Amino acid sequence: MAQFVGRPQPPEVGVALFVLVLAEAGRLDEALRYLAQAIDHGYKNPGEMAADDTLKSLHGDARFEALVARAKERAVAAQRLR
Repeated sequence: MAQFVGRPQPPEVGVALFVLVLAEAGRLDEALRYLAQAIDHGYKNPGEMAADDTLKSLHGDARFEALVARAKERAVAAQRLR
């Protein structure tokens, strides 16, 4: 997360950071709801989602896996547009 400190970020990155706080606090349903919103608003970094230790509490949850898949689809679609 140090890469975000001191640099302006798009709103979906802020929401994604909020998801980390919620997951760390054990508020998993809220974390998943906000993660879905972040993805719907442009956050598309499935590799980071899957690798971030703070989100381990979400790993194995079918809703999280579906969100990772959605983020992957959006990342691929964004690459095609370039």
